[in-house]
Amino acid sequence: MGGSKDIASLLQPFEERAQLAEERLAKLESAAQHPQGSSGQEDLLQSLTELRKKLVAAKAEQDAEKKKLIDENKKLQYQILHLKRAVQDADDKCAAAEAKLAKGS
Repeated sequence: MGGSKDIASLLQPFEERAQLAEERLAKLESAAQHPQGSSGQEDLLQSLTELRKKLVAAKAEQDAEKKKLIDENKKLQYQILHLKRAVQDADDKCAAAEAKLAKGS
């Protein structure tokens, strides 16, 4: 079913943001390994901390959205199942009625 494809396309912006944050974090961590003086390192550590918080928030938001989409998909699949059964029942009743009419003719 195309549900997983839809979920992936909806989550794509979140994944891109997370990837950018991870890349920035890697650059900052690399820069932190080279001494720049205590003031520069403090600023760098503060930037790293802020980036980590943003990354965690983005991941949590992505997880929440994914769970929401999975739950919605399950509800829709449940509805499809019952709609298929209702159509099958209606088809069976029509076929039985047609057979009854054919016998009566």
